[in-house]
Amino acid sequence: MTTYSYIYSLSNNFDGQVKLDQLHQEIENIGITGANFIGITQTSNEIAVIYDNELNIDEQIVLDDAIANHIPDNSPPRNNFINYSPTIAKVQSTSYTKVGSIFLDNSKLEITYIDVVAFKGNNQASYNIRIYDTINDNVIVESTNLTNTESSIINLGNLSNIPSTSTVYEIQAKLSALTGSPASRHVTIDQVLFYYN
Repeated sequence: MTTYSYIYSLSNNFDGQVKLDQLHQEIENIGITGANFIGITQTSNEIAVIYDNELNIDEQIVLDDAIANHIPDNSPPRNNFINYSPTIAKVQSTSYTKVGSIFLDNSKLEITYIDVVAFKGNNQASYNIRIYDTINDNVIVESTNLTNTESSIINLGNLSNIPSTSTVYEIQAKLSALTGSPASRHVTIDQVLFYYN
């Protein structure tokens, strides 16, 4: 079987960093139809993208763009998580209000992400959520001006001030302002997902 390899330099084309499984998926998704993508091989500084047919000029440009746009995602995997359901799901205040708290031993697990499943009332402008370390008096993460009215999974963003010892994380929420009818003035948090290594 005849194959065609398109060679790229790890140091020059990828700035020395490539994630092959991610790049494989990205190349599969670029929509080249004149040739079947076979795979990728790496030999030292050389990355070879292999097809079963020769690419035309336009297809080579598409492939080159995919290579140029490759940014390796080296963030921790989302394999392990603790699913916490708040004790008070609905908040109707413009001040941060506790919806629940959870004790975690940070010496035994490393928290990498925190997601929430939440939504607001239809006529409410926006809402904020934060995770607060009550023992060390630190904000771990805060996400503001959220506007979704359907129950959605929301990543709260980059974490900071994670302690190396046990602590109590308090889940807090508030409305940005009291707008709309009283019945619609709420933020509801159904679940909080603590991902860890």
